[in-house]
Amino acid sequence: MTASTRNRILALSAVGLGLLAVLPAAASAAGDRDGDGLSNQRERKIGTSPNRADTDRDRLKDGREVKRVRTNPLKADTDGDVIKDGRELLLGLDPLDPDSDDDGCSDRLERKGVIVAITDSSVTIEGRRGVETTLAVNSDTYFEGVDRDGDGSLSLADFQVGDRVEASLDPAGGRADSLELDSDDDGLGEDEVKGLVSAIDGDQFTITGRSGATRTFTVDGDTSVRAPDRDGSGTITPADVKVGDKIEAHLNPDGTRALSLKVELEDHHGEEGDDHHSGDHDDDHSDDDSDD
Repeated sequence: MTASTRNRILALSAVGLGLLAVLPAAASAAGDRDGDGLSNQRERKIGTSPNRADTDRDRLKDGREVKRVRTNPLKADTDGDVIKDGRELLLGLDPLDPDSDDDGCSDRLERKGVIVAITDSSVTIEGRRGVETTLAVNSDTYFEGVDRDGDGSLSLADFQVGDRVEASLDPAGGRADSLELDSDDDGLGEDEVKGLVSAIDGDQFTITGRSGATRTFTVDGDTSVRAPDRDGSGTITPADVKVGDKIEAHLNPDGTRALSLKVELEDHHGEEGDDHHSGDHDDDHSDDDSDD
């Protein structure tokens, strides 16, 4: 073997060794070291940790926040309502909206669900997925419901286990400022309607609920609307709501006019190339934990 041939072989061997050294590094960059559904390269791009599946420790994996829930994986409380994103999903709230039901009260100051326990001075409410909240009740608590004991006034004695209620909390979060009975047991307040838009006739919208019951009300220029900008006008109006949409409506006290309409979109899994952290979330809570 000549010297030139030997040198050529050594050079090729060196190149081969170099490739072997580079390939694992490239594979590592393209991989998902923490198993959160985002590649290491993508994590470095958006600022999340490739070594921690839940960078902001809100009980949601980074990949799920970016691709599905569209919350900020760098911020534990995306909407700033003092409830972590993972717990909001567990409670059935919107982690992108500090007032999920658009009733003027922050999510952190209200609870909805079924009464599972009552004492002389407290009530325990079980919300979605079995999450329980115990609230103190005293003489300052405002009650709205049915005078079951017939004494001419409303009190905690007029509520019972199994009642579906909505409670507003004091700023500290430990006491019920008000406790309202959902008298028709539909899971909604008297001013709330959920269902499919079954008819639109000018400014008259008809909603059909799961039971088949219908509700018709007026929608006007003062109605707050949350929906896709379907007409591309740059402004969301009632014209962006279509027959077949699944919506939640909040009505005025006499139930004749909508104060707000919210179209509930089906979840669409985002692609890896989508870096937005705002949008709609899904109702799949399979990897959420309670975070008290």
